Amino acid sequence: MALYFRLLLVLPLFFALLSKVIPGSEHIAVLSYSSLLFYVTGLPYILFALAAFAWSIIRASAKYSYAILLSPFVFGLFVFTDQLMLDFLSDTRSGPLFSDIGDWVLLSGIATVVSALYVWPALVFWHLLQLVRRTPAA
Repeated sequence: MALYFRLLLVLPLFFALLSKVIPGSEHIAVLSYSSLLFYVTGLPYILFALAAFAWSIIRASAKYSYAILLSPFVFGLFVFTDQLMLDFLSDTRSGPLFSDIGDWVLLSGIATVVSALYVWPALVFWHLLQLVRRTPAA
């Protein structure tokens, strides 16, 4: 499952890079969508993927299911923290320091939902595949 977990982490980066290399990729839904997502959450995702890779090196395979279940929420925290740092470092702010907190919560919530829609079906598929492999042929 370690390879499957790491592949799930790399695929969004792979699709985002493909969208920059392939001419006319804006007409391919998966590539244009991944390019947009990477533009919005690129740095938090890279940091999240590096942390998840480091975590996966020292863990037993039984922990990967829990990691995949929790990863959308952890990624949402990464996006929220990124927005917090960007607002803190921004000098173009129009209001008080934490005036855009509703936007940060919304963006991190969207990132959490999109991430869950990406990894949870993959987790279900993995467990179904394992179930089929264990079931003896009749």
